[in-house]
This record gives sequence, C-alpha cells and structure tokens, in this order.
Amino acid sequence: MVIASLAPYTIDLHCKDFRVRRAHHRMGFTIEGAPAGDGQLDIPALFARLEGFGKDPNAIIELWTPPAATWAATVELENAWAIRSVGYLRSLITG
Repeated sequence: MVIASLAPYTIDLHCKDFRVRRAHHRMGFTIEGAPAGDGQLDIPALFARLEGFGKDPNAIIELWTPPAATWAATVELENAWAIRSVGYLRSLITG
C-alpha cells in the first residue's frame, strides 16, 4: 500500500536495512541497522515493485551503524558497511 501510494512520486530511494531480533530475555525486541542486503529489508522486491510502476530511482544508502568501542572503530565499521552496501546495491541496479 505504501509503495503503491508513493511510487508515482519516487525519484530517490533511501535504503536503510535493519534487523529485528527477539531480546534474549524474550521480553521485547532489538532493532538494529545492517549493511544493505544483510538485513530484513527485501530490497530486490522493493526495486521490482518500483520498476512495476515504471520507476528507476537513485538508491541512497542510509546506515544505522552501532557505536563501537572508539570513535575510530565506529568510523571504520561505517566505512566497511558503506563499501559493502554500495557493492550490493550496484548488483541490483541495472541502469
């Protein structure tokens, strides 16, 4: 429903992959970011749905990188996620 409503206006697609996991104590969930293609967002299906509306949007990567022990380690992790995400999204974009 959301895709059908917004697809006619889509120019850019912001991709922010994620994981939802049950908390170890089974009382709630943890939601965390993931590199594009490593989480639960079905990005190929999303692209296919947009293609069905005649859309070929730019893909903009949004990362929700968890903080590491140091600022430098966090930046290193985010860089690794960015490289991985770009590679994955490029494999899906045909144009």
